Amino acid sequence: MVNGGFDKNSGAITLRASFANSNGLLRSGNTGKIRLTFTQENVITIPQSATTSIQDKIFVYTVGDSSKVHKQPVTVVGRTGNTFLIKRRTQKRRPHCTGRY
Repeated sequence: MVNGGFDKNSGAITLRASFANSNGLLRSGNTGKIRLTFTQENVITIPQSATTSIQDKIFVYTVGDSSKVHKQPVTVVGRTGNTFLIKRRTQKRRPHCTGRY
């Protein structure tokens, strides 16, 4: 069960979960941090600093045939830290990532 609200000061979200506690490390009323992981398929990660945004669209520069550079719109499907998860395309051009990482 997840509470719909969160504490604006701490960023905490109230969560109730059931899981194995075979070593008895957690007791009733304890608090802790949890990390939720998931797998995203058909995406690549690029640093946000390697992108350009114009209005509501995000672009990367790609290198195509004859080493020509093209500005290509991308679909961002997630973010993690300073990295974008972008939907992988099936094409010959590859993202050319530059910037500070």
